[in-house]
Amino acid sequence: MRLELLWYGNGEAYDGGMSAQHIPRMSLAEFLEREERAESKSEFWDGQMIAMSGGTFNHARIGTNLIHRLSDALENSPCQVINSELLVQAAPGGLVAYPDLTVICGEIQFLPPKELVVTNPTLIIEVLSPSTELRDRGEKSAAYRRSESLRQYVLVESRFPQIEVYTKGDNGIWFLREWHGLEGVCELTSINCTLPMAQIYDKARFADTQGG
Repeated sequence: MRLELLWYGNGEAYDGGMSAQHIPRMSLAEFLEREERAESKSEFWDGQMIAMSGGTFNHARIGTNLIHRLSDALENSPCQVINSELLVQAAPGGLVAYPDLTVICGEIQFLPPKELVVTNPTLIIEVLSPSTELRDRGEKSAAYRRSESLRQYVLVESRFPQIEVYTKGDNGIWFLREWHGLEGVCELTSINCTLPMAQIYDKARFADTQGG
């Protein structure tokens, strides 16, 4: 389950019973100050602090596979893979989130004054789960695609082998390619990398392999 909390500027939490027009907002600076000393992770969207929930086995397994495979593939390139511990802001004044994986090529740029939030992602990957899929496909997708530096946004299904890769063309228009099943090879052109689907989903547990 995903828990969402709205925060007052004075630090009091609110559980969402108030009408939208009266929801108190917090600033990004307030959010970052709280997040830096918090014991659990939250994301920032439209003045709200949104608590993060835990993931499933498949979500964790697939994320681990992706980190290992991408790290190996990019070892001698100017790009690096960052896990879900780093905040990313795709566009000024927009969503500040913890993507499951972020690839940054070249020098990392941070939101001043501290090195807490990266502002120049090249590729972002979200591993889908039932509790987060709507946001990953909706408001997060729209927010990420406003980034000037972002070249690809990838959605990886965790319940069955399916990957959707959204790529920004030279004309600024985004287009979609999909891969299904374990036989194909996913192409990540923004980082000159290919990943076999079987490697991405290695040791993932699907319903038809569990007798259910």
